Amino acid sequence: MENLKNYLAIGNFELFVSGIRASFRLGEKSSSLDNFLKIKNAENFVFISFDDYQKVGTINNADEERAYMVLQEETGMSLIMKAGSEGWQYYLAGFRPDNNWASIGGVIVVNNSEENIKKTVRSAGYNWVVRGKFGGEPTLIFL
Repeated sequence: MENLKNYLAIGNFELFVSGIRASFRLGEKSSSLDNFLKIKNAENFVFISFDDYQKVGTINNADEERAYMVLQEETGMSLIMKAGSEGWQYYLAGFRPDNNWASIGGVIVVNNSEENIKKTVRSAGYNWVVRGKFGGEPTLIFL
């Protein structure tokens, strides 16, 4: 878990929403994230990823990055289908480390029960989320 915490501490989470430019870092307030939440009339969010972050440390060049992304494509589709079937209000998002290698994809879910999301994430075999709220500092939570 410490490896994941260190990995997520050195980069930006980015939202991929048409017409809205928003990003944030763990433990830091973000005016662009607050703007996104305000536009979406949301008080809180949870970032979820089904990507295998444990492979991140093994990526050292563009070829390894491409291979990693191909493997993660299936998990990303699984997450999107799960978010849709749960009826979540979600938006595509991702995390990009400062060195630009081994990004992970995910979704930002807004205005939903955090406990419901955690239960779904745990049942899918994953053990972490990033949560935040309007005006707050996003935090990594281990389940």
